[in-house]
Amino acid sequence: MITWLQNFFLKHNKWLFGVLLVVIIVTFVLTIGPQSFFGGPSVQQRERVDFYGYNLSSPGDQQALFNSAEISIILNPELGVNRNQLADYAYLRATGLGLARELGIPRPRREQMEDFIRGKMIFRDFESGEFSAESYNQMLGMLESGTQFSREAIARVLREDWQIAQVRRMLAGPGVELPFEQKQNFLAEETLFDVVVARVNYDDFRPEMEATDGDLYEFYQNHSDRYEERRKIRVTALYFEADAFRDRVEVPQESVLQTYFDRNRFIYESERERPVEGEDPLPPLTLDEIRPRVVDDYRREQAWRAAEEASESFSVKLWEREIGRDSDEFQALADEYRVRKESIEPYARNRAPSHPRINRQLLESMWMFSAGQARYFSDIGELRGGGAVVLVFDEVIPERLPPFEEVADLVERDWMRENRRRLFSEHGEDLHAELRDRLNDGEDFVAAAESLGLSTENPDRFKGSDTPQSLQRLNVWQHGRNLPSGTLSRMSIESSEGIFIFMRDREVPDVDYESEEFLAFVDEYEDFLSQAKGWSRLREMADRKMARLVGDDVDLDPIF
Repeated sequence: MITWLQNFFLKHNKWLFGVLLVVIIVTFVLTIGPQSFFGGPSVQQRERVDFYGYNLSSPGDQQALFNSAEISIILNPELGVNRNQLADYAYLRATGLGLARELGIPRPRREQMEDFIRGKMIFRDFESGEFSAESYNQMLGMLESGTQFSREAIARVLREDWQIAQVRRMLAGPGVELPFEQKQNFLAEETLFDVVVARVNYDDFRPEMEATDGDLYEFYQNHSDRYEERRKIRVTALYFEADAFRDRVEVPQESVLQTYFDRNRFIYESERERPVEGEDPLPPLTLDEIRPRVVDDYRREQAWRAAEEASESFSVKLWEREIGRDSDEFQALADEYRVRKESIEPYARNRAPSHPRINRQLLESMWMFSAGQARYFSDIGELRGGGAVVLVFDEVIPERLPPFEEVADLVERDWMRENRRRLFSEHGEDLHAELRDRLNDGEDFVAAAESLGLSTENPDRFKGSDTPQSLQRLNVWQHGRNLPSGTLSRMSIESSEGIFIFMRDREVPDVDYESEEFLAFVDEYEDFLSQAKGWSRLREMADRKMARLVGDDVDLDPIF
């Protein structure tokens, strides 16, 4: 639902592209934060974990935060938040709402709420860009019919978003830009460009290279940090699989089976082949028609539940009896509960393996036991395919630098990659010199570039404010847009290409810095700076709060 709505509005509302900078800021803020606290079990399942008034160990609180965040994402497509960032966005909203309570920000008055709704881009008309009551009602109707969200929930999220916006403004303060910067940015928007982009394919560049043993060993010594193996942990998974408990599930009584069938009738009905148009509708499905299937489904569900109950009972006994990790009592208890063990490949912090049956966040939570805590087993996690899983901490594997002989093949691969890239850069310098000489001799740039094997692209003449997306994505454009007319950039290596920008013509207009157009640009840009700063400060507040919750032994990425 989130992805469809974002694609729809970004594709059909051209005015939304005016806020692409906000998308960059919000996406960056969500990306650089620490791994989300949500989605996996907490270390102490039964203790309250208070995060700005929300109990993160409560499934109810977490689900409420997720639901509100999902509604907010749909109502704010310009933020560019995707489903993979849902948990982090919920985490930011919890921070904003908690700060709103602490700062005493009241619920918005009716007129404030009306202004806020009128200003939201999702409620604007496609053509005019102005607020549309029709668009507003259509969106609310779409949300109600296409999701589980009620109109009351949507209204509550809008009020919360208003409060969070006030918090961001208070944290950020006004956007600050020097008058010179304001003028330069406005000029960049109004300047007319006629450019040619020339590309050389890196994949086609295959120079002859051969490394001696001395070259490789020197590279290994100079880049030893690349080959250091990080500190890792080893854990064992204890599987409480549904299939192991299936023989304990008895065939249900008729009344129980009928109730189960009635509760899941819509699933079985949906799987029936529909009659073609004009044929009589199918009669209602009865239990007797698919009894074996229903019995099998019932027993599978009950076995899953039995496995989860067994994992809970197992964990409680470990805790209450203070059973040691390597004791005979531990092994006896594992046998009693039909536990199947699997040793997980050792992994570094924030580098948990992608496991087909175990949630990655449950694996990451095991690092909290690396400091030698008395408890050595995780909370209970869902086992994909049926059942539950508990992880047991085994040991810490210290960091080490493998000897050269052990990583010689990897060193050779890295040496070849780096030298190929170095030679490609030198090839780019040669191409730049050749192209510059031909331009000085009066040759057409496109003809010169293509004769040297480069592909070229010449977009239509455009204003800076309408720069094509294909150019905005290029790092070389950040410098190339300031080139004087008739000049060529040096080659920039981006992804699998070397890219040149030739500025065929650059026309800077005369600007009236007292005009309404310029003053409106200044107001809009300063508002953007304030929003960007507000999001970053909100992230900082959230990170500091989370660091206090989980202790100092946690990897927090820097804000900038």
